[in-house]
Amino acid sequence: MKIITRTTISNIVLLICFIVVCLAIQATANDLGLKAYNKGDYATALKVWEKLAKQGDAGAQYSLGKMYFAGKGVPQDKEKAIKWFTTAAENGDNFSQYTLGGIYAEGKGVLQDFVQAYVWYNIAASQGNETALNARNTALKNMSPDQVTEGQKLFKQLYKKIYGK
Repeated sequence: MKIITRTTISNIVLLICFIVVCLAIQATANDLGLKAYNKGDYATALKVWEKLAKQGDAGAQYSLGKMYFAGKGVPQDKEKAIKWFTTAAENGDNFSQYTLGGIYAEGKGVLQDFVQAYVWYNIAASQGNETALNARNTALKNMSPDQVTEGQKLFKQLYKKIYGK
């Protein structure tokens, strides 16, 4: 039987504290971006979110997508917005997954593509997003049986890529 020493326990506690502090700092930084954005200080929001997005923060990536899609504080650039939404969605951000479904369903900045809409709505729905589930079902009404088969195949591939399952 292995005995856990006080030093080992102390090291584990310190590691947990370090992780919690790092997550709190990142959440606080994201909050700073949101506060700046809501005040109309888009330059500060952009600076905060770009830094976090480059570090892999999916919430910041989604926020950058919103800025570029709407042209708030940056020139409107739907291609760049979709890139940020896709990055965030692939990092598990449910809002981005749902947003991409809508972009493809409505053809906003991309060619209308109900297969891609279905895939993104289905991924968001698989994470409990009821609105995405309803939107997915609406997209299905606009798809042929072959498109549904393709969408299901793409969904499985992308879901595995994102969630490893």
